Amino acid sequence: MSHFTRIKTALKNKDILIKALKKMGFDVSTVRGKVVGYSGTRVADIRVKIGNAYRIGFVSTPNGYEVVADWWTVNNKSGWKKENFLSMLTQRYIYFTVVEKAEENKWDIVLQETEKDGTIKMVLEAE
Repeated sequence: MSHFTRIKTALKNKDILIKALKKMGFDVSTVRGKVVGYSGTRVADIRVKIGNAYRIGFVSTPNGYEVVADWWTVNNKSGWKKENFLSMLTQRYIYFTVVEKAEENKWDIVLQETEKDGTIKMVLEAE
């Protein structure tokens, strides 16, 4: 029995997605390949390794990336829960999106603080 699920996301920028995953400490592969689960595999465009053999994958679609994983196995082998992984990834993705847009618009980041709960506060200033 397969435990794989596909989750639609609003993540569309490949470079920012990769930066966010790396910031989370993952080794990222952009070579299309297999995502291994408890009893089967799926193919993904971007993969991150969890433990020795298991991976979380990202499949490109016209509407953004879908996350594909055997979350039961990922949780049991690495401790990553789906909700925590997606929450942290979304936060990192938004952070790098804001930084990229600030650079494009020549805005300065004049304040950046990380709260105890992980919330990131930023103040931007136009030149």
